[in-house]
Amino acid sequence: MVGGRDSEHPAATARGEKAISSGLRKKLAGVEEQLALLMQASSVKIQLEEERGNRINAEKLKLKEKIVKQVAQIKDLKTVADD
Repeated sequence: MVGGRDSEHPAATARGEKAISSGLRKKLAGVEEQLALLMQASSVKIQLEEERGNRINAEKLKLKEKIVKQVAQIKDLKTVADD
């Protein structure tokens, strides 16, 4: 077969396959590196969202405490006014 794979020298074919394999390994390493960075970024994002949620909950708790104090003050004022 002229120009086909059967006419190629076995050593040349092996070198070509080795070069392709090497190229694929390099691409795979790049993809693995990108995946690792993506996973790290995702982890950081989740951590930031959790911290934000914790801050919001802390603010809610402070507001709730303020409201409870104000309600208590109003009750005290009402008691004084009723006397």
